[in-house]
Amino acid sequence: MPRPVDKYVFDHPEIWEQNNQTRFDREPPFLAEVFRRFGSVARVLDVGCGTGGHLERLSRLGFTGVGVDLNERMLDYARTARPSLRFQKSDMRALPFDDEFDAVTCLCTTFSYNTTNEDVVTALGCFHRALRAGGLVVIDVFNPIRFIKTRGFLEEIEQVWDAFDLRYVTAHDIDEARQLEIATQSVFRIDDGALLQRDVTEFRLFFPQELRYLLESNAFRFLRFYGEFDLEHTSLDGTRLIAVAQRA
Repeated sequence: MPRPVDKYVFDHPEIWEQNNQTRFDREPPFLAEVFRRFGSVARVLDVGCGTGGHLERLSRLGFTGVGVDLNERMLDYARTARPSLRFQKSDMRALPFDDEFDAVTCLCTTFSYNTTNEDVVTALGCFHRALRAGGLVVIDVFNPIRFIKTRGFLEEIEQVWDAFDLRYVTAHDIDEARQLEIATQSVFRIDDGALLQRDVTEFRLFFPQELRYLLESNAFRFLRFYGEFDLEHTSLDGTRLIAVAQRA
């Protein structure tokens, strides 16, 4: 199976950039408040930085940092669009940093690309090593509790991107034994209906107490769960599961 970073939406970063403006505007202020509430943060490592939108907004809020990603086209776009910021290619399971950052952020379900327990432990070890003593980690993944509680699992989601003359259809399935969501994402041209690309991505589903246990078992002190990018939203009733922990 191809790497999860090698798919249509990532190989066309202009699409990612346009369709994530709401996230870029909403999530960094939440992160800034978390940093102030739980730590003393100046320097941030954004793992899975994409086009750099989150890091740019954080820089406007007074933070410095580095963005890492595995998709070269995303990184090229980020460097061109945001030349004052630092971006580099790196895998979250092989980060080349030691005691350099006050916070590590891993947003947009990037952490769920760790589909095995071994990958999870390796990535958390890299996050821990990259952080200074007392540094924070913020991990944002899907919330499987929502699927169970409301039976809100949508087998298919369709989006129309008029600006790019594209229709984007995501079909979902579950591998129960491996605890994975399998997303099949098909990109069609609107004018003639032609299929441009079909990508299959596996996402690890983390239950709240499982994620807490994994953090605590890998030298982090668990601090708080959030169900949305809002400090008052501590109930896990939405589609997101956001964990905040501190290097022990």
